[in-house]
Amino acid sequence: MDWATFNRLNIPLRLDTNIVIIEEATNDGGFILSDIYAIKSGPPIKKQIGTWDHANRLKLAFPNVLERRTDLGGVTLKNTILPYSVACMVTYDDKGNVVNSTGFLQEILFQLRTSLNFTLEESSPTDKAWGHFHEDTKQWDGMIRLLVDGEVDLASAGLAITSKRSRSVDFGTPLLETHKTLMVSVEAGNSAEVRTPKSMNCVCLNLLLQG
Repeated sequence: MDWATFNRLNIPLRLDTNIVIIEEATNDGGFILSDIYAIKSGPPIKKQIGTWDHANRLKLAFPNVLERRTDLGGVTLKNTILPYSVACMVTYDDKGNVVNSTGFLQEILFQLRTSLNFTLEESSPTDKAWGHFHEDTKQWDGMIRLLVDGEVDLASAGLAITSKRSRSVDFGTPLLETHKTLMVSVEAGNSAEVRTPKSMNCVCLNLLLQG
């Protein structure tokens, strides 16, 4: 399939789309392999990733998809944040707009911004909530709602990974784990007993690109 034919198909593309088209080379009878994807709702991006011919067989310059998509073309990504200990410290103006953000989660994101070539537009949810699902309305609030509704592209936050949240958004690889312990008094005496809960929370930096 050539590039012109592919464009006429109007296939919806995302950053995580896994499509490779194979076109016949003009001179040597071989073939050219190109990776096809898009950033947000932008136009299709075509990047040559390898060749095939009878003499050299298959040669891939970028075999791993993560190695192939390292330039987001300066796109602006909307990021939602909330203060979370030393992981994310946020400064607001008198209208509640984000003026500055620091912390180790933000530093990781800023390094990705440089290496992947994108810019950030940061804000916090107006309700200042992380993301709770309300059974009565069947709606999310907070950061999760912004992601689900497509109002932001990503969230860099200390969000606990829960089964319900995982059914609505995609979490990145966890950066750290936090364990919670409940201290309760022992009825038979004055000492205390440590009881470990059945679950633990995984906190991660979430890079959730919507489309």
